[in-house]
Amino acid sequence: MMKLETVICELNPIHHGHAYVISRAKAESGVCAAVLSGNFVQRGEPAVFDKYARAHAAVLAGADLVVELPFPWCASGAESFALGGVTTAHGIGSAGLTFGSESGRTEYIEKIAAVKSSPEFAEVYTETEEAFREKGSAAVFDETLRRFGLTEMPGANDKLGAEYIRFGRKYGLSHTAVQRLTEMKSATALRSMAFADCAPFMPEASFEVLRTAARTDYAAFADVLFRHARLYLRGTEHPVLQIAAKKAREFTSGEEFLGNIATKKYTAARMRRELLFSLTGVRPEWLKMPPPYTILLAANGHGRRYLSETRKSRTFPVLTKPADFVPADKTSAEIRLCHAFADELFCLINGLPSDTFMKRHPVMV
Repeated sequence: MMKLETVICELNPIHHGHAYVISRAKAESGVCAAVLSGNFVQRGEPAVFDKYARAHAAVLAGADLVVELPFPWCASGAESFALGGVTTAHGIGSAGLTFGSESGRTEYIEKIAAVKSSPEFAEVYTETEEAFREKGSAAVFDETLRRFGLTEMPGANDKLGAEYIRFGRKYGLSHTAVQRLTEMKSATALRSMAFADCAPFMPEASFEVLRTAARTDYAAFADVLFRHARLYLRGTEHPVLQIAAKKAREFTSGEEFLGNIATKKYTAARMRRELLFSLTGVRPEWLKMPPPYTILLAANGHGRRYLSETRKSRTFPVLTKPADFVPADKTSAEIRLCHAFADELFCLINGLPSDTFMKRHPVMV
């Protein structure tokens, strides 16, 4: 049977660094899957291109199959993002995980994972949080690591890698950290550029696919969150949403609102995420459980052969037609409706018909 290595990613948008990590994953097993964020990402905002366009670009850059990390896991913080990504990787039969990181030092990232998994971590973190009331969660986490004896603070991708390791160990998945190519422009930098100027920093075939894809209207998304905060959050008891509701009354446009939403304690990404989850009706308990399904977004011949070989042994639903999902219980049904709502929100802000993603078929390359 074919052995599968998985990369959990956003590709927002894809660049040469992503292609390098995919190539390293293929070197591990010969077949590479990407568990790709859906139409929303960890920044608490829509992806720059829709999930099928990004999946197509991923296959052209070397991935053999691409499945979706569904909403809300795709738009959550590091721990829930990793939980969703790793359980999805396990669900499609992955043997291991390959991920990019700032350090590329697997042993160092394993130490972070060990600290996070220790029985004392929650208590020490809470004590640290009390001592640093005005600090955000990232600063509190770093200080907690210092209290466990770590002197070198990890980057965001090292922290995410530690979460992959923690959850991957539950399923016996191997893990390989790959140092990021620092000479390449980041996805953040590419999003701020005119797309025509991105060509030197992206795989050529992937660039050509995305060149004709519609780019997300972030101004429209900002207006939706602004109106939600200003009109519907009065009286909320959620501490982050209380701040958002207050700020919404201080500004007159979505752009101003989101541009000034960060506080000393909460990052702009955290604020956007809480607003997005409030708007779409995400329940906090969902983020502590694995996704009930994934959706096949794209595949090449190797990927299709892998899916065919493992079809009878898989118990995790891999949907090719999103509308065909039969929920196993009430919670799964509610999550699927929430996922569909998020896709419809993506359609709304980008001027697409509301059922665009219910009718889509996987991209076959």
